[in-house]
Amino acid sequence: MGEEAYRVVIMGCAGSGVSTLANYLGETLTGVEIREITVDIEAPCKPVQADAIVYVSAAYPREEDLRAVRGLREEGRGGRGKPRLLVALGRADLLEWTPGSPRAVSADAARPHADSAGLALTIGVVPVSALLARASRLLTMSDMESLRRIASLRADQGCARLDEVWWYSAGLFMERAISIERSQRERLLGLLDLPGIGLAVGALRDSPEMTLDEMGELMREASGIAVIDTWVRDSLWDAAAARAGEARISLERRIVQEMAAGRGRAAAGIRLLRRSALLGVPWAAERLAAGAITRSSVLEWAAVARREAASARTSHQAHAALARYRHLLAVAENLMTDGDAA
Repeated sequence: MGEEAYRVVIMGCAGSGVSTLANYLGETLTGVEIREITVDIEAPCKPVQADAIVYVSAAYPREEDLRAVRGLREEGRGGRGKPRLLVALGRADLLEWTPGSPRAVSADAARPHADSAGLALTIGVVPVSALLARASRLLTMSDMESLRRIASLRADQGCARLDEVWWYSAGLFMERAISIERSQRERLLGLLDLPGIGLAVGALRDSPEMTLDEMGELMREASGIAVIDTWVRDSLWDAAAARAGEARISLERRIVQEMAAGRGRAAAGIRLLRRSALLGVPWAAERLAAGAITRSSVLEWAAVARREAASARTSHQAHAALARYRHLLAVAENLMTDGDAA
């Protein structure tokens, strides 16, 4: 893996939801390579080169899931520089979905299944619906209009309750949900699937004035994706901090060699190269202020990250802020002998 590349690997058995989660992360992370790996039922897992690995397990882990997670954990015991591992329970929106049930689908509702999978895999498991996470970003006003039509049907017209026949399969929905165009039925099924459509319709019946942004927030919250978002960025900041330390060692050695050979201009160029590489965190560019980069400004950003860690409401938020803080301290240390401004 190249020095400039940050890589997140999403892996699991076919049908577990790997591609959907990989697509979501690819849409939301800038400048990070997202790679999918499908676990071979017969062959053992090969070593994975990545800064972070999310393994997507089935609700009832199969032998190949157990073997793959065991191999990844053993590989991760090699010490610093090894990829961090998170296990997710994919397609969580399907696990508690029952047509007509008053219980709304959500990642939280799938927590018992995740806990059960965690016992089998001997590692904590996070339930997630990447489908709903993507829908939170991809829903349009046209989609909302179609959902409102379904939600507005009166009970005496049929198809109004969530226990009507059309909720029992995608085929029945395509055949019976005639209040909206067929192309829109196909789009809603691809975007939300039946559980997500049911969640949206139920929400619109409770709050007919719900906006598109509010629907997106509902889908994101129900998806459980926030935990994975935070964990992935935490892992990337940890990787950036580690690379900052490694860059200081390797590039300072080159600077000394150039200075010893009387090539001061080349040494100065290496210093600039080092500074540019250390601040290269493309997935969080908004965190870095515009203008001249100095040791003082980097330390100010580090202080902000430390305050965010101290005031964090969850352990995931605290870990992410501390990872960013460690990275910025490493950058400040590298700037110490380079002069004041970049």
